[in-house]
Amino acid sequence: APPAPAPADEAPPPAAAATPKGPRAVAVAQAAAPASAPALVPVVASPSRPRPLPAGDKAAGAQGLAPVAQAASAAQTAPVTQAAPVAQAVPVAQAVPALTGASPASAAVPAAPAQAAETPARPAPRAVAGKTFSPRQLAARQLAEAVALEQQGRLEEAKAPLQRSLEASAQDVQARKMLARLQLDTGRADEARALLLEGRRLHPEDADLTLALARLMVEGGDAAGALQLLEAQVAQAGDEPQYHALLAALQLRAQRYEAAVPNYLVALRADPANVSWLVGVGVALERVGQVADALEAYRRADGAANLPPETAAFLAERLARLRPPAAPRGQLVSR
Repeated sequence: APPAPAPADEAPPPAAAATPKGPRAVAVAQAAAPASAPALVPVVASPSRPRPLPAGDKAAGAQGLAPVAQAASAAQTAPVTQAAPVAQAVPVAQAVPALTGASPASAAVPAAPAQAAETPARPAPRAVAGKTFSPRQLAARQLAEAVALEQQGRLEEAKAPLQRSLEASAQDVQARKMLARLQLDTGRADEARALLLEGRRLHPEDADLTLALARLMVEGGDAAGALQLLEAQVAQAGDEPQYHALLAALQLRAQRYEAAVPNYLVALRADPANVSWLVGVGVALERVGQVADALEAYRRADGAANLPPETAAFLAERLARLRPPAAPRGQLVSR
Protein backbone atom coordinates (compact mmCIF):
# COMPACT_ATOMS: atom_id res chain seq x y z
CA ALA A 1 0.00 0.00 0.00
CA PRO A 2 1.33 3.53 -0.71
CA PRO A 3 2.48 5.59 2.32
CA ALA A 4 -0.16 7.76 4.03
CA PRO A 5 -0.17 11.36 2.78
CA ALA A 6 1.95 13.63 4.95
CA PRO A 7 0.75 17.08 6.13
CA ALA A 8 1.45 20.00 3.82
CA ASP A 9 5.10 20.96 3.36
CA GLU A 10 6.19 18.01 5.52
CA ALA A 11 8.17 15.01 4.36
CA PRO A 12 6.73 11.64 5.41
CA PRO A 13 8.51 10.44 8.57
CA PRO A 14 10.53 7.27 8.33
CA ALA A 15 9.51 4.09 10.06
CA ALA A 16 11.92 2.43 12.44
CA ALA A 17 12.50 -1.26 11.96
CA ALA A 18 13.23 -3.91 14.55
CA THR A 19 16.82 -4.63 15.42
CA PRO A 20 17.49 -8.29 14.73
CA LYS A 21 20.86 -9.67 15.66
CA GLY A 22 23.36 -11.04 13.21
CA PRO A 23 24.98 -9.89 9.97
CA ARG A 24 21.64 -9.32 8.27
CA ALA A 25 20.31 -6.80 10.85
CA VAL A 26 20.57 -3.75 8.55
CA ALA A 27 18.95 -5.62 5.63
CA VAL A 28 15.94 -6.55 7.77
CA ALA A 29 15.64 -3.01 9.14
CA GLN A 30 15.70 -1.51 5.66
CA ALA A 31 13.23 -4.04 4.28
CA ALA A 32 10.76 -3.35 7.10
CA ALA A 33 10.87 0.44 6.61
CA PRO A 34 8.55 2.30 4.20
CA ALA A 35 9.98 2.73 0.72
CA SER A 36 9.64 6.51 0.92
CA ALA A 37 11.58 6.87 4.16
CA PRO A 38 15.35 6.94 4.61
CA ALA A 39 16.72 3.77 6.20
CA LEU A 40 17.21 4.07 9.96
CA VAL A 41 20.28 2.18 11.13
CA PRO A 42 19.74 1.01 14.73
CA VAL A 43 22.18 2.27 17.32
CA VAL A 44 23.72 -0.75 18.99
CA ALA A 45 25.73 -0.69 22.21
CA SER A 46 25.62 3.08 22.49
CA PRO A 47 28.24 4.21 25.05
CA SER A 48 25.91 6.72 26.71
CA ARG A 49 22.28 6.88 27.69
CA PRO A 50 19.88 9.55 26.37
CA ARG A 51 20.11 12.82 28.23
CA PRO A 52 17.53 13.19 31.07
CA LEU A 53 14.31 14.95 30.26
CA PRO A 54 13.57 18.27 32.00
CA ALA A 55 11.30 18.03 35.03
CA GLY A 56 8.00 19.83 35.07
CA ASP A 57 4.33 19.42 34.45
CA LYS A 58 3.30 18.03 31.06
CA ALA A 59 0.39 19.35 29.05
CA ALA A 60 -2.95 17.61 29.26
CA GLY A 61 -2.45 16.14 25.80
CA ALA A 62 0.72 14.28 26.86
CA GLN A 63 -0.76 10.82 26.98
CA GLY A 64 0.37 7.49 25.64
CA LEU A 65 4.09 7.34 26.48
CA ALA A 66 3.75 6.45 30.17
CA PRO A 67 5.00 2.89 29.61
CA VAL A 68 8.11 4.34 27.98
CA ALA A 69 8.68 6.65 30.96
CA GLN A 70 8.21 3.77 33.41
CA ALA A 71 10.67 1.64 31.48
CA ALA A 72 13.20 4.47 31.41
CA SER A 73 13.01 5.27 35.16
CA ALA A 74 16.33 3.50 35.64
CA ALA A 75 17.87 5.98 33.16
CA GLN A 76 16.87 8.95 35.41
CA THR A 77 14.24 10.39 33.07
CA ALA A 78 11.27 12.45 34.12
CA PRO A 79 7.93 10.62 34.50
CA VAL A 80 5.32 10.88 31.77
CA THR A 81 1.57 11.01 32.36
CA GLN A 82 -0.65 7.95 32.10
CA ALA A 83 -0.97 6.46 28.63
CA ALA A 84 -4.09 6.86 26.55
CA PRO A 85 -5.99 3.69 25.63
CA VAL A 86 -4.41 3.59 22.16
CA ALA A 87 -0.92 3.50 23.67
CA GLN A 88 -1.59 0.86 26.32
CA ALA A 89 0.65 -2.16 25.91
CA VAL A 90 -1.72 -4.97 25.19
CA PRO A 91 -1.49 -7.90 27.63
CA VAL A 92 0.01 -10.89 25.93
CA ALA A 93 -0.84 -14.38 27.11
CA GLN A 94 1.74 -17.07 27.04
CA ALA A 95 0.16 -20.21 25.62
CA VAL A 96 2.49 -23.17 25.61
CA PRO A 97 0.54 -26.35 24.95
CA ALA A 98 1.38 -29.17 27.30
CA LEU A 99 2.69 -32.29 25.65
CA THR A 100 1.42 -35.45 27.27
CA GLY A 101 1.81 -39.03 26.31
CA ALA A 102 0.96 -42.41 27.71
CA SER A 103 2.86 -45.61 27.40
CA PRO A 104 0.94 -48.23 25.46
CA ALA A 105 -0.09 -51.23 27.49
CA SER A 106 0.43 -54.65 26.00
CA ALA A 107 -2.59 -56.83 25.46
CA ALA A 108 -3.08 -59.83 27.72
CA VAL A 109 -2.11 -63.17 26.20
CA PRO A 110 -4.55 -66.08 26.84
CA ALA A 111 -3.29 -68.87 29.10
CA ALA A 112 -0.24 -66.80 30.04
CA PRO A 113 0.63 -64.38 32.87
CA ALA A 114 -0.45 -60.77 32.31
CA GLN A 115 2.28 -58.70 30.68
CA ALA A 116 3.49 -55.49 32.28
CA ALA A 117 2.91 -52.23 30.46
CA GLU A 118 5.59 -51.62 27.89
CA THR A 119 7.43 -48.31 27.70
CA PRO A 120 8.93 -46.86 24.53
CA ALA A 121 12.52 -47.85 24.01
CA ARG A 122 15.07 -45.10 24.62
CA PRO A 123 18.08 -44.62 22.38
CA ALA A 124 21.08 -46.50 23.62
CA PRO A 125 23.93 -44.38 24.99
CA ARG A 126 26.74 -43.78 22.53
CA ALA A 127 30.38 -44.42 23.33
CA VAL A 128 32.87 -41.74 22.30
CA ALA A 129 36.59 -42.27 22.87
CA GLY A 130 35.98 -44.87 25.55
CA LYS A 131 33.25 -42.85 27.30
CA THR A 132 29.50 -43.35 27.17
CA PHE A 133 27.21 -40.36 26.70
CA SER A 134 23.45 -40.09 26.91
CA PRO A 135 21.60 -38.62 23.90
CA ARG A 136 21.26 -35.31 25.74
CA GLN A 137 24.96 -35.15 26.58
CA LEU A 138 25.88 -36.06 23.02
CA ALA A 139 23.63 -33.31 21.64
CA ALA A 140 25.26 -30.78 23.99
CA ARG A 141 28.73 -31.86 22.84
CA GLN A 142 27.77 -31.53 19.19
CA LEU A 143 26.28 -28.08 19.78
CA ALA A 144 29.46 -26.98 21.56
CA GLU A 145 31.53 -28.35 18.67
CA ALA A 146 29.45 -26.35 16.19
CA VAL A 147 29.84 -23.16 18.25
CA ALA A 148 33.61 -23.61 18.40
CA LEU A 149 33.84 -24.15 14.65
CA GLU A 150 31.70 -21.07 13.97
CA GLN A 151 33.90 -18.93 16.19
CA GLN A 152 36.86 -20.04 14.06
CA GLY A 153 35.02 -18.96 10.91
CA ARG A 154 34.55 -22.54 9.68
CA LEU A 155 30.84 -22.18 8.98
CA GLU A 156 30.43 -25.09 6.59
CA GLU A 157 32.18 -27.47 8.99
CA ALA A 158 30.03 -26.17 11.86
CA LYS A 159 26.93 -27.48 10.11
CA ALA A 160 28.00 -31.15 10.29
CA PRO A 161 27.57 -31.73 14.06
CA LEU A 162 24.23 -29.91 13.98
CA GLN A 163 23.01 -32.09 11.13
CA ARG A 164 24.04 -35.18 13.11
CA SER A 165 22.05 -33.91 16.09
CA LEU A 166 18.93 -33.44 13.97
CA GLU A 167 19.36 -36.87 12.40
CA ALA A 168 19.41 -38.35 15.91
CA SER A 169 16.46 -36.24 17.10
CA ALA A 170 14.39 -33.86 14.97
CA GLN A 171 13.14 -32.33 18.24
CA ASP A 172 16.54 -30.73 18.98
CA VAL A 173 15.36 -27.14 18.66
CA GLN A 174 18.71 -25.53 19.56
CA ALA A 175 20.54 -27.41 16.84
CA ARG A 176 17.77 -26.51 14.38
CA LYS A 177 17.94 -22.79 15.16
CA MET A 178 21.71 -22.63 14.86
CA LEU A 179 21.78 -24.67 11.66
CA ALA A 180 19.11 -22.42 10.11
CA ARG A 181 21.16 -19.36 11.01
CA LEU A 182 24.32 -20.87 9.52
CA GLN A 183 22.44 -21.71 6.33
CA LEU A 184 21.34 -18.09 6.07
CA ASP A 185 24.82 -16.78 6.79
CA THR A 186 26.21 -18.92 3.96
CA GLY A 187 23.56 -17.86 1.46
CA ARG A 188 21.35 -20.97 1.59
CA ALA A 189 17.98 -19.34 2.23
CA ASP A 190 15.94 -22.26 0.90
CA GLU A 191 17.58 -24.72 3.28
CA ALA A 192 17.06 -22.29 6.17
CA ARG A 193 13.39 -21.84 5.28
CA ALA A 194 12.85 -25.62 5.21
CA LEU A 195 14.45 -25.99 8.64
CA LEU A 196 12.32 -23.21 10.12
CA LEU A 197 9.07 -24.47 8.60
CA GLU A 198 9.69 -27.97 9.95
CA GLY A 199 10.65 -26.47 13.31
CA ARG A 200 7.39 -24.54 13.53
CA ARG A 201 5.49 -27.72 12.72
CA LEU A 202 7.24 -29.55 15.56
CA HIS A 203 7.32 -26.60 17.98
CA PRO A 204 4.40 -24.26 17.22
CA GLU A 205 4.83 -22.59 20.61
CA ASP A 206 8.42 -21.47 19.92
CA ALA A 207 8.36 -17.73 19.22
CA ASP A 208 12.04 -17.67 18.19
CA LEU A 209 11.36 -19.95 15.24
CA THR A 210 8.42 -17.75 14.21
CA LEU A 211 10.54 -14.60 14.47
CA ALA A 212 13.38 -16.13 12.46
CA LEU A 213 10.98 -17.21 9.72
CA ALA A 214 9.37 -13.74 9.66
CA ARG A 215 12.77 -12.08 9.24
CA LEU A 216 13.54 -14.42 6.38
CA MET A 217 10.23 -13.50 4.74
CA VAL A 218 11.00 -9.77 5.12
CA GLU A 219 14.41 -10.25 3.51
CA GLY A 220 12.69 -12.08 0.67
CA GLY A 221 10.30 -9.17 0.08
CA ASP A 222 7.20 -10.74 1.67
CA ALA A 223 6.55 -8.11 4.36
CA ALA A 224 2.78 -8.72 4.26
CA GLY A 225 3.27 -12.44 4.86
CA ALA A 226 5.68 -11.76 7.72
CA LEU A 227 3.18 -9.39 9.32
CA GLN A 228 0.41 -11.97 9.09
CA LEU A 229 2.67 -14.65 10.60
CA LEU A 230 3.76 -12.48 13.54
CA GLU A 231 0.25 -11.35 14.35
CA ALA A 232 -1.08 -14.92 14.26
CA GLN A 233 1.54 -16.13 16.77
CA VAL A 234 1.81 -13.08 19.05
CA ALA A 235 0.30 -14.96 22.01
CA GLN A 236 3.36 -17.22 22.08
CA ALA A 237 5.80 -14.27 22.07
CA GLY A 238 5.13 -12.99 25.58
CA ASP A 239 7.10 -9.77 26.07
CA GLU A 240 9.95 -10.74 23.72
CA PRO A 241 11.19 -7.28 22.60
CA GLN A 242 12.62 -8.24 19.21
CA TYR A 243 9.37 -9.97 18.25
CA HIS A 244 7.22 -6.96 19.16
CA ALA A 245 9.64 -4.48 17.58
CA LEU A 246 9.57 -6.23 14.21
CA LEU A 247 5.80 -6.59 14.43
CA ALA A 248 5.46 -2.86 15.20
CA ALA A 249 7.77 -1.88 12.32
CA LEU A 250 5.72 -3.95 9.87
CA GLN A 251 2.47 -2.47 11.21
CA LEU A 252 3.96 1.01 10.79
CA ARG A 253 4.86 0.17 7.19
CA ALA A 254 1.28 -0.99 6.61
CA GLN A 255 0.05 2.38 8.03
CA ARG A 256 -1.58 0.65 11.01
CA TYR A 257 -0.34 3.25 13.46
CA GLU A 258 -2.64 2.52 16.40
CA ALA A 259 -1.66 -1.15 16.35
CA ALA A 260 2.05 -0.28 16.18
CA VAL A 261 2.11 1.90 19.31
CA PRO A 262 1.54 -0.78 21.98
CA ASN A 263 3.96 -3.19 20.33
CA TYR A 264 6.70 -0.54 20.30
CA LEU A 265 5.98 0.15 23.98
CA VAL A 266 6.40 -3.54 24.86
CA ALA A 267 9.79 -3.53 23.13
CA LEU A 268 10.85 -0.25 24.78
CA ARG A 269 10.22 -1.63 28.26
CA ALA A 270 13.19 -3.95 27.65
CA ASP A 271 15.40 -1.31 25.99
CA PRO A 272 14.19 2.27 26.69
CA ALA A 273 17.18 3.80 24.88
CA ASN A 274 16.75 2.00 21.55
CA VAL A 275 16.82 4.82 19.00
CA SER A 276 15.11 2.89 16.21
CA TRP A 277 12.20 1.95 18.45
CA LEU A 278 11.89 5.47 19.90
CA VAL A 279 11.74 6.94 16.40
CA GLY A 280 9.19 4.31 15.39
CA VAL A 281 6.86 4.94 18.31
CA GLY A 282 7.26 8.70 17.77
CA VAL A 283 6.14 8.38 14.16
CA ALA A 284 3.17 6.19 15.16
CA LEU A 285 2.12 8.56 17.98
CA GLU A 286 2.39 11.58 15.69
CA ARG A 287 0.20 9.88 13.09
CA VAL A 288 -2.56 9.14 15.63
CA GLY A 289 -2.56 12.74 16.86
CA GLN A 290 -0.62 12.35 20.12
CA VAL A 291 1.83 15.10 19.28
CA ALA A 292 3.09 15.73 22.84
CA ASP A 293 4.03 12.10 23.28
CA ALA A 294 5.60 11.93 19.82
CA LEU A 295 7.72 14.95 20.78
CA GLU A 296 8.76 13.15 23.98
CA ALA A 297 9.88 10.08 22.03
CA TYR A 298 11.81 12.18 19.50
CA ARG A 299 13.59 14.06 22.30
CA ARG A 300 14.76 10.83 23.89
CA ALA A 301 15.99 9.48 20.58
CA ASP A 302 17.80 12.77 19.90
CA GLY A 303 19.69 12.39 23.20
CA ALA A 304 21.56 9.28 22.03
CA ALA A 305 25.21 9.45 21.03
CA ASN A 306 26.57 8.68 17.57
CA LEU A 307 23.28 9.02 15.69
CA PRO A 308 23.43 8.22 11.96
CA PRO A 309 23.36 11.48 9.98
CA GLU A 310 19.99 10.84 8.32
CA THR A 311 18.38 9.92 11.66
CA ALA A 312 19.80 13.02 13.32
CA ALA A 313 18.51 15.19 10.47
CA PHE A 314 15.05 13.65 10.65
CA LEU A 315 14.85 14.15 14.43
CA ALA A 316 16.02 17.76 14.17
CA GLU A 317 13.32 18.48 11.56
CA ARG A 318 10.53 16.84 13.59
CA LEU A 319 11.58 18.49 16.84
CA ALA A 320 11.72 21.93 15.21
CA ARG A 321 8.30 21.43 13.64
CA LEU A 322 6.52 19.98 16.68
CA ARG A 323 7.92 22.18 19.46
CA PRO A 324 5.42 24.83 20.62
CA PRO A 325 6.47 28.36 19.64
CA ALA A 326 8.23 30.31 22.37
CA ALA A 327 6.69 33.55 23.66
CA PRO A 328 8.48 36.72 22.44
CA ARG A 329 10.92 38.20 24.94
CA GLY A 330 9.84 41.25 26.86
CA GLN A 331 6.14 40.64 26.24
CA LEU A 332 3.55 39.45 28.72
CA VAL A 333 1.39 36.56 27.69
CA SER A 334 -2.14 36.86 29.04
CA ARG A 335 -3.52 33.80 30.74
